[in-house]
Order: sequence, then C-alpha cells, then structure tokens
Amino acid sequence: MAAPSRFVFIHHDETEHSQTKSSRSVVRSAAAVYSHRVAPRRGSRIAKAARRGQNHGMASFDSIPTALAACTPARSPSSDEELPLSSSESTETSLAHRDAHYGPQPTLYYTLLDKGRSDPFYTYPVEHHKWFDWLFEFWYGYVLPLGKPHIRANDEILAEYTHWSRRQEISEPCLFYTSLFLATGIPVTRGLITIEAALWLRGMAVKTLQEALNDPDRALTNATISAVTRVALHEHIYGNRQLSQDVHRPAQKRMIAMRGGLEAVGMPDSVLHMMAWSDAIMAAESSTPSNFTEYSDYLARRGIYRFAPAEAINATAIVSPQRHKHPGYDKMTISAALN
Repeated sequence: MAAPSRFVFIHHDETEHSQTKSSRSVVRSAAAVYSHRVAPRRGSRIAKAARRGQNHGMASFDSIPTALAACTPARSPSSDEELPLSSSESTETSLAHRDAHYGPQPTLYYTLLDKGRSDPFYTYPVEHHKWFDWLFEFWYGYVLPLGKPHIRANDEILAEYTHWSRRQEISEPCLFYTSLFLATGIPVTRGLITIEAALWLRGMAVKTLQEALNDPDRALTNATISAVTRVALHEHIYGNRQLSQDVHRPAQKRMIAMRGGLEAVGMPDSVLHMMAWSDAIMAAESSTPSNFTEYSDYLARRGIYRFAPAEAINATAIVSPQRHKHPGYDKMTISAALN
C-alpha cells in the first residue's frame, strides 16, 4: 500500500502577485525544512548507526540502551543513545532512580541547540549526543541550585552564570566539552553514567583545549580561561589532583596574567564568584596559595564573596558526599581519544 500523502500548510502574507519569486522561495524553504526535520530519508545517519549497532551486537535503537559498554575513549557514544547508563542497573531502574533524585530530564530545553534539528540558526559547536542534554540539565538544573546556599550564590548569580556559560559553550568547543566533563562527577559516583563516558569527555576536553591553546585567536579568551578552570576543578575533586595543581591551576594563573590581570579580563561578577569558590576549595584542600590573592582588592570592590577554606570544602562535601566513590582516571588511558 502506498504511503499516505502529507500536506504542509504555509502561512505567507503578500499583498499581490502570489507567485512571485519571493513566494516560491518561501515555499521551497519550508519544504526543505520539513524534509530535513520530519520526512524519512534513505540512508539516514540514524539508520546507518542502527545497522552498525546491530552488527556489533548493541542494543536496538528502538529503545534506550541499558548500558554503554562499548563506549571507549576511542569511540564516542552513539548520538541516538539517550544516556550512557551504568551497566549495573537496568534502563528502567536507572532512569527511575535518576528522576526520583534529580527530577525529569531535561527542562531547560537545551535540545533547541541540537545541530539545527529544532532551529537551524542555533547549533552546538560539536557533534550532538542526546545524553549531552541531560548532563547540562543535571549540572545547571540540579547541582548548582542544590549548592546555592553553600556557595553563597543567589538566584540572580546562578541565572547570570548559567546564561553566560551557555552562550560561551555553544561558541567554544573546549568549554563545551570541559563543562560536560565537569558535570560527570556526581553522576559517575551515583552510577548514573559510566566512567567510560566521562573518560571519553575527558579526552575530548583535552584535545579541544590543545586546539584552542594553539590558536592565537582563542588561546586567551574568557571561554578558554573558563575551560581551564573547570578542568582544574574536576581533576582536583574527582581525578588527578596533582595534575590540577601542577598544570591546570598554574595555566589559569598565567593566562589571566597574560591578559593583563583579572580586571582586564572583564568576567561577569557571577563568573568571578564561581571562580573564586573553585579557587578557594582547590587551594584549601591542597594547602597551596590562592590564584586570586593579588586580586583580592579588586574582587572586594566588585562585591565578590571571599570564601573561608572551611566554607569552600563544606560546599563540595554537601553537594557531592559520595565523591570518594569516583574511580578516578589514573589507571585509565585517554591516548586513543586524542588520536
């Protein structure tokens, strides 16, 4: 039986000459958008991915996979997988456990930025994977609000910080990946996603950071400085603390100095607030000097809260009480992801 015909109705106001070049252009454009978003196409990326999955014994694309066992650093998770779930839980159990603790996914509608699938004028700077949306929602929609009273942030600070971060993330790949990498900490400790997924994001964060640092136009931007800051924080809490202290934190300090100091960098107050907190916890837990000591007067003039060491440590202990359950990355390799 032939497939039923589908009609697409287009509303287009024009005073006269309905068959003008402008009208035809509008019709063709609408048809192209419909075909791209809705109409089935032969040899689509989803179909090809499904065939690859069947050839390798992976779960069907008709349902969310129960595990991401094949997600090694050398291969990214499939863009059609909802979430790289822990292999120790079934799909239903994992999703129910996640939603019971962290709310349904996602409510901030980051999928509107999905490679033009929802709006061709907005796009992620990298290939999109559906589980990226959940991680962003988890970080900005759950973790930050949960830690709000402990990091001395109010709704206005979090809203400005989220807005600034999201704008920067969709324009700079290294910040995009480092933000996702930062967000994996708690989900890994709770068994909500696999360590392999976090490891893959770690490799992509390192790779894109190297690319940004080798590009004179991107090396010292606010987005790249923020990316280095987030990598340093994640490695300090969940990964290689020595790497954070010996490489990432000194790099952050040098980058700010090369821009002429924190005042010349011109970060929004909300971003300075979050950077001050992350610097405080890294300095306190490693017994090292703060990167922002020389900018204390400037931060005070801007009204940025000065965290006591115990305050900074307490915030992480409350928001991520199971941080010790994170397996870390020291015994795992990311070399394949950087090839």
